[in-house]
Amino acid sequence: MLVMVTHALSEGLATKDDVRELKADLAALDTKIDNGLEALESKIDNGLAVLESKIDNGLEALESKIDNGLEALESKIDN
Repeated sequence: MLVMVTHALSEGLATKDDVRELKADLAALDTKIDNGLEALESKIDNGLAVLESKIDNGLEALESKIDNGLEALESKIDN
């Protein structure tokens, strides 16, 4: 019986050190994931800001073209 217990302890069961090491590895992995998610969120936020700026600029340019076109039409109608 003692041989079976010794074998089980040496081959199949985790020690307290194994559990501590696993907890440390999991904590490190959790930190890496959190950092990666924060970096990804920052990139997404920056990308959205760039897209919003491009859309705003495009809308302003389109509005200006429409205004210029309306003025040209009004001028032709008046003449």
